[in-house]
Amino acid sequence: MKLSNSMKFIVCTTILGLIFSFGDMTWQEKNSASAEQIMFLLTNKDSGEGTEDIWTIHSDGTNRQPLTNTPDLHKGWPTWSPDGAEIAFATYEGIGTLHLMDADGGNLTVLKKDYTASTRPAWSPDGGKIAYGGTLFIMIFDIRTGKVEAVRVPIHRLSGSRIHDVAWSPDGHRLAFAAKVIDLAGNSQARDVYVMNVDGTDLQQLTQHRAEDDAPAWSPDGQKIAFVSYRNVVEGGIFFMNADGSSIAELTNSGEDYPSWSPDGTQLACTHFGTDVHIGIINVNGGDLKLITKGYYPSWQPSGLVAVNPVGRFVSTWGWVKVGGSTK
Repeated sequence: MKLSNSMKFIVCTTILGLIFSFGDMTWQEKNSASAEQIMFLLTNKDSGEGTEDIWTIHSDGTNRQPLTNTPDLHKGWPTWSPDGAEIAFATYEGIGTLHLMDADGGNLTVLKKDYTASTRPAWSPDGGKIAYGGTLFIMIFDIRTGKVEAVRVPIHRLSGSRIHDVAWSPDGHRLAFAAKVIDLAGNSQARDVYVMNVDGTDLQQLTQHRAEDDAPAWSPDGQKIAFVSYRNVVEGGIFFMNADGSSIAELTNSGEDYPSWSPDGTQLACTHFGTDVHIGIINVNGGDLKLITKGYYPSWQPSGLVAVNPVGRFVSTWGWVKVGGSTK
């Protein structure tokens, strides 16, 4: 008997309902032991060189673990891939190099030499490309082909200093970044936050202030952008705004930098510069900043939903259900 599209949908949903009803089936975040992990850098004080290694810690401050043990290398900007399975980071020993490794620190490879190591890598949502700041351009590196596309930033009187802190929007269409312009007298102004399409069109300036605005970070739903500003205090703090630049609000003002969103969009991890440098966590609706470890440059691991049988007999990842030749 040939089933109609509606019957196929009923059958599929019935099967799914039976699966959900199994007593030994539970749902959990992908890599549940790591879904609440925050990655960060920690200085190797014993190396005598002030170099760094990459560490992870659970968001509750437990289970701090090193991922790298290469005290001879200066490292920067460790960043999770969108699926949380890989990590990109930079090293700089005379020349910048972009590296890739698995989430457990294995399979370390070189992605690109001559990398601008002073700027963080920004993964495209599909995990196929990495964008980073250049001089007057945003560079887009194709991981599969190794090719680099230079996208000109169409800002009038753009400063020759590097584009800072590129961030790729969750829908894959927009890039946020920080840049300086030069005034008519030839003076370089403070950085502001901008967004534009990936192809360099539809540029919009989101902030305009005499103090520095930097380090934009998209919320997971793409509706808000967190950023760093020095407009209220010399030490700086975390602000956020709507993705169109409206409704700018201060979240912290005691020396915080480099915000990174939690996967559910309810919290931000950041670097706190106080008597020492710490990783802090704060709710986006306000509250006290919780310091969980020494370190800097946090990156909160993305998470996904999988079905897991606790006795190990069945593991499945759920995606789209195909109905009548299309996906729903």
